[in-house]
Amino acid sequence: MATPKQDLKRLKIIEACHTHIRAKGAHARLVIRMPGTPREAARRRFSAKGPRGQIITQTHDQKKILVMFKADQLLTSLEVIRNDSATG
Repeated sequence: MATPKQDLKRLKIIEACHTHIRAKGAHARLVIRMPGTPREAARRRFSAKGPRGQIITQTHDQKKILVMFKADQLLTSLEVIRNDSATG
């Protein structure tokens, strides 16, 4: 069960995906700030079964990374997660 804070974050990302897809077309990419460090991996998953994104860089505080995802894949994944959490 998702908390209201998690659901609000997902909604904001969904809105950003829609905005990027409308502005840049079907192949739009979206950069998201996520917790973690780059380690040795060059890619990072948004969720356990979600799309993989390319790690771009680490923030100055060394606690977060910037990951680039394809907006359409991320949007599809988030809508599935949101529907599953609403019904399950």
